[in-house]
Amino acid sequence: MEPAQRIFARDIHATRRWYTALIGFEPTEEDYGLRYHFGTHSLVLSPGGDKGIFGLMVSSIKDARQRFKEQGIQLEEVLGLMGNHDEGDSASFRDPAGNQVMALDQSNVAAG
Repeated sequence: MEPAQRIFARDIHATRRWYTALIGFEPTEEDYGLRYHFGTHSLVLSPGGDKGIFGLMVSSIKDARQRFKEQGIQLEEVLGLMGNHDEGDSASFRDPAGNQVMALDQSNVAAG
C-alpha cells in the first residue's frame, strides 16, 4: 500500500464532503476510514482522534491557491516554514475538523 497521510475527524461525513469538494473526487471506503488515492500517496480520513498538522503536496501552488479561494477557504499565515520555502510556495488553512493543512509546491520540494 502507498504511503498515507492520516487525518482524524470526529464528524467524518462532514469532513468527507469538504475534502471531496476540495479534491474533486470521491474516496474509497475502507475498514479504518476513507482513502483518497493520489497515485503514489494517499490521504486517509479516520473517525475520532485528535486534530493535527499535515502537509499536502501540490503540483502548482498558484493553481492550489486559486482552487482554495474558489472553495471559500480562508488561508492562514504560514509560520516556521521549512528551508527553501517562502510564503509564495505554500498555503496554510484549517479543515472542518480543525486540522491544520499546509499545501506545499511539489516542484520546489524536489528542487530543494
